[in-house]
Parts: sequence; structure tokens; C-alpha cells
Amino acid sequence: MTHCPARPWCKHCVYGAAAEYPHRTVVGENGESTVPRVMLDYCFFKEDASRLTDEHVNKEEAKVSLTALVMKETMFDSVWAYALRSKSVAEGPWIADQIIDDLNTVGMAKNRIIVKTDQEAAIVELQTEIARRRADIGTSLENSKVGDSNSNGKVERAIRDVGNMVRTLKSALSEKSGLTLTLDMNIVPWMVRHASYLITRCRVRSCGRTSLQWIKGRKSLTEPALRRDGHVQDPEDRARGGQLRGQVGDWRLGRHDHP
Repeated sequence: MTHCPARPWCKHCVYGAAAEYPHRTVVGENGESTVPRVMLDYCFFKEDASRLTDEHVNKEEAKVSLTALVMKETMFDSVWAYALRSKSVAEGPWIADQIIDDLNTVGMAKNRIIVKTDQEAAIVELQTEIARRRADIGTSLENSKVGDSNSNGKVERAIRDVGNMVRTLKSALSEKSGLTLTLDMNIVPWMVRHASYLITRCRVRSCGRTSLQWIKGRKSLTEPALRRDGHVQDPEDRARGGQLRGQVGDWRLGRHDHP
């Protein structure tokens, strides 16, 4: 089950999406650009978080946390996510190679691109490393202004979507397995990667196609989404008004188990 698109009758989809605070993107961002932009930003998953607040301190602490990097490109609106041990490029040199490999998958192997990040030192280091490895092709660097969090709105939305999907997958797997999943389990980095895979492969864009269909020029072969009535539903059905509503129940792909 992909959980993409999210269904209001699926408690795991509702749980995954409900915890996030809505962010606004910049209207018309990249609207007149002919050069594809690749936007990067870090996000954090936390468990058992508590906020310490007094007249001198206002910070959040968590017993378990996971750092992730989210990438959004503007050529096909695909989303990619990576679970990291730390932000340092030196401690995770594979991340630059993986990003370049994913850009090649999209079809940007020979495209001049603009890599956009904020001005945090760790992500600027990664941005520079990507440009160095693509020096023979051409990579421009762009950084958001200090304090201007809305100027990178597209990747902020992608972070929200990945976070929602990770929580959805975690909730669904916890129920199916009967286990309490925590962020320090080995399966969680896979969930982060798989969440972005589902968004890229299954979410229908405004053009009526998923990002993967747009990239490949053909229909996705991914299993269709679950419908509440027990019938399978093609990802493109949402573009034709196929979203259904109803109560939460016990649903499985392709059939409905009646009580």
C-alpha cells in the first residue's frame, strides 16, 4: 500500500499529515527561470521532544532524533530524501555522489543547474561539493537571504510532505507488525528514502501525471492506491476526481474484508 495520495478515511494518512504546521511558499517562485533549480534543506525527526523555556533559554530537546536531507528539483517536481548520520560532508561523503546519481536519474546529467540552499555552513559545504563534482557541466550556486525562510518555499513543502509520509508509513507498519517503531531502528532510514520515492512515483501533479511519468514519458508501474471500497485505484484517478471519503476500517489492497 502506497498511502499516496493520502485518504481522509485512512487513520495512518490522517496521523501522518495532522502533526505538521502549514508553511507558505513564495508565489511565482522560479516562474520565469529556464534553468532547473535543485533545492536542498535539512529536516529533523524527533521523538519524546520537550521544550525548555525560561528567560535565557528556549530550545527543544528529544530523546531520539534523526537528521534527513530533502531535495526538490523544478524540472519534473521530483522529491528525494536521505537519512544522515550527521550534516558533515566529511562524515558522509556518499551523499554528494547519491544526489548527483539521483539528478542523473531525473535526466540532468548534462544540464546546467542552479543548486539553492540556505546559508547554513554544513549545507553550503554540500552545495559546493556538488558543484565541484559537476564542474565540467556547470552548476550555479544560490543561497537564501539570512532570516528569509520563505524564499525556499518549494523545498519546505517537500519537507512537509516527506515528514507526513514517514509518519504515515511508521504508523501503518507499527500497526501491522505489532511493534513500537522508534527512530533509531534500522528500518527508519529506508522509510525516509521510500517516502520520497512514493511522492515522486505516485503523487499526481497539476499536469495530470506523476513526476516519474513525466520523467520516463510513460505510466508508472507502481501498485495503484487503495480505495475504501476495496477496489484498486490508478494514481491518475485523483486527477479525474477519484478521491473517496469514508470511515476508517480494516482495508487491504484489492479487497475489503467484511466483518
